[in-house]
Amino acid sequence: MMDKSVPKGDSVLRPAERLLGLELDDGWKVIAKVPFDPERQTGGHFSVGYEVEKDGRRAYLKALDFSKAHESDHFVDELNRLTAEYIFERDLLSICEAAKLSRVIRILGHGETNVDSSLPFNIGRVAYIIFEMATCDVRKHIAFAKAVDLAWNLRILHQITVGIQQLHGRGIAHQDLKPSNVLMFGDTESKLGDLGRAVATGRASPHDNASIPGDIHYAPPEFFYGFDADSWVNKRDACDVYLVGSMTTFFVAGASMTSAIFQRLPKTYWPRVIDGGEWQGTFEAVLPHLTDAFARAVEDVAPIVPEQLRELMIRCIRQMCDPDPRRRGDPGARSMVGSPVGIDRYVSNFDRLAKLATIRARQIE
Repeated sequence: MMDKSVPKGDSVLRPAERLLGLELDDGWKVIAKVPFDPERQTGGHFSVGYEVEKDGRRAYLKALDFSKAHESDHFVDELNRLTAEYIFERDLLSICEAAKLSRVIRILGHGETNVDSSLPFNIGRVAYIIFEMATCDVRKHIAFAKAVDLAWNLRILHQITVGIQQLHGRGIAHQDLKPSNVLMFGDTESKLGDLGRAVATGRASPHDNASIPGDIHYAPPEFFYGFDADSWVNKRDACDVYLVGSMTTFFVAGASMTSAIFQRLPKTYWPRVIDGGEWQGTFEAVLPHLTDAFARAVEDVAPIVPEQLRELMIRCIRQMCDPDPRRRGDPGARSMVGSPVGIDRYVSNFDRLAKLATIRARQIE
């Protein structure tokens, strides 16, 4: 049990910040607080990360704090939203675990626990999810200069694409793929993390109606202009394939495609959700300007890619990050019944690119 003594000044901490030293009902002991990472610990609910241990095994615990609902003028609605987000993520992760998706973070447990009843909150109960412990996220591994690093980057991109393919095979769209959500296990293995913004077919998601899915710094451009695609493929699968293409740009040039596009788009056409943006027209009207900015962004990325890899990699980026979600993806796949984005083809493309980059690195050595 947790020590009931409360140090002076400690009562200002939220319940989710009070788990250190607690032994949970399922045998995990909370041994350390994980430093706050603003790029990962964001979203609709307040969360705190901890390191936990059981039987010599260490894992990561994400604690959710429903006391935040008290800050809202609509307490019941806010509490419902917070709990719905937790339940959805917990259940989606359990589906992935049951399906043994090798490139998606594993859930090791979940539950609820009470904190010190003397804390000044009416809701002192904390819900949590326990994940396998990653070494770090991919940002700490990325390097942009050396050929050997490019080969490593492409192997990780292949694994990322496999992860998206596995999710799509279960009717799940990630919607928030970004560097901090690609988790490393050792030096060569990666998995997709954080399904908190995901959506799923046949299952109501708290984020079904979100105007911009995931992190605004990485989101596809159509969402900035309120474009609502007419199908799951064009709205959800096309979003994920864009995010994979944008990750490719990040691995090569150190910037997301979203950032690259808006840097080259005249401010006259910036959407109002961006500071300084005043565009009030339709997505269809701005699309030619987005397409032009995108073309220039790709032209700037191309010289960075080694010649042996350039044609295939740039083709992938052009297809995956097309500003029009209705065209986005592999053209051959798009011509098939159901107009799929062809994620399986990009799995093959990144596998080929990784092998070519490895051969190139050996030749340079």
